Amino acid sequence: MGLRDELESIAATCAAQGFWSDGWLAVKHTRFYHEKDTKSESYARLSRLEELLRPQTLVERVRGRVLASKSLCDIDEIDADDPDSYRPAMEHRQAESKALGSEVANEPTALHELLSDIVGCGGNLWYFGMGLAQTAKSPS
Repeated sequence: MGLRDELESIAATCAAQGFWSDGWLAVKHTRFYHEKDTKSESYARLSRLEELLRPQTLVERVRGRVLASKSLCDIDEIDADDPDSYRPAMEHRQAESKALGSEVANEPTALHELLSDIVGCGGNLWYFGMGLAQTAKSPS
């Protein structure tokens, strides 16, 4: 248990310094792949840690939900034993990326802050760009 305490402390320190997308995604994946018992104390601890590391601001949400994630869907929205769960999860990720693009189109400060990430990064940019272009007052 001591190592878990130390890791949680380190994660809290990192979170206090700003959004840590790799840490947040690692906690989500650890919870999904290694802790199936949702009633266990380990699952509860991972959930609290995920909440602590979760993106809060618009820029953080874009970095965490659109840019940092190379997956087509959110791991929390799929059931590994149900292949039919992937399509709705992918459609939700697409809609979320598009909605975040629309939000950024209305926030010039956020767009300016994200511009280098958007140009030089992968992720779910297609739908993000659709939302950005459809909402922008001046698409050019």
